[in-house]
Amino acid sequence: MSSETNSGFVQPHFRVLSTILSDDEIDRAYLKTCLADWQTSLLGESAWESISFAPYIFRLLTVHELTECASSELLSHLKTISRTAAMRSMNRDLAMEKVAGAFSKSQSRALLLKGAALDQYVYDRESFRQGVDIDLMVKESDFN
Repeated sequence: MSSETNSGFVQPHFRVLSTILSDDEIDRAYLKTCLADWQTSLLGESAWESISFAPYIFRLLTVHELTECASSELLSHLKTISRTAAMRSMNRDLAMEKVAGAFSKSQSRALLLKGAALDQYVYDRESFRQGVDIDLMVKESDFN
């Protein structure tokens, strides 16, 4: 995904991330401005692009003790999005356990792919990702 639209405008969530993750000392006043812009975009038409970053940004703000740079309304919204993402992740984990049990019972095998696999093996916290589906690759012979 590109951080810029066709007009060259850097999307607000990428400005927030680059400000927090920069090697430089964080300019809290600039971060406040970036967060205010991002809050506006979260309520706009392209909210779906920004929402996927909400749990990660919420964690960064908390870990780096930057929550005072965000409005209470934005923090509340981020907390809600993060909790929802965590619940979806737990539901997906339960579904994966059921699917794995069914494959095991039928002596078939499946390979976990894409987002769910990344959640299990790459990310340190599953709730950072907003995925709700489970992608599997199964041998054609296991369908018979």
